[in-house]
Amino acid sequence: MQTDSSTLFPLIVGYGFAGIILTTAALTVASLFGWVKVAYPEQQKILFRVLVVQSCLALVGYFTKWLNFDPVGAATNIQRLSIYDYWFSFNKDWIPSIPKPSHFPNSYSYTEQNLVGSLKYSPKWNVFEETSRTKDFPLYRHFFRPVAVDPDYLTIFDDSRNFALRMPVRDGEAFLSGNWPKSGFTLFHTVRVKNAPD
Repeated sequence: MQTDSSTLFPLIVGYGFAGIILTTAALTVASLFGWVKVAYPEQQKILFRVLVVQSCLALVGYFTKWLNFDPVGAATNIQRLSIYDYWFSFNKDWIPSIPKPSHFPNSYSYTEQNLVGSLKYSPKWNVFEETSRTKDFPLYRHFFRPVAVDPDYLTIFDDSRNFALRMPVRDGEAFLSGNWPKSGFTLFHTVRVKNAPD
């Protein structure tokens, strides 16, 4: 399974570290007002120094992504990885993947009435991740891997549904096959290139 410590570890460490900082801050403030007795005056200075060091470490950890304070983002990422694992379980190895050609876009978008969707390339997995949403329905997430290419179109394949899409090299029409490679392609959506490759 793709869900590993890189998803949960920063969240657990972030909230654990926040608890330690809050405890140190409470002890430091309480010692200043005499609510907590310290045996030696130097202990109060040490508490303050520890609090400053902890705060600096927290800032460094937050900006370097070692600490995460976004449980909703972590939950979304876990859900995304779970869907990817489920999709990958349908992998048809008799249809080999190809690397995405560099001259094809990394991201597409489309809209049709209430439907808004996008496909974004993930080099880590060599897949396009499709997300689509309508006004009355939740977010849907699907994965497509590159399987064939010609000068103007990249064919990407969703193993779990036997869907294939032919994606254009620039803004234009994309085509869908509901049972690829057994069936042909029909118009899917007019897509826009959101970001061209470097």
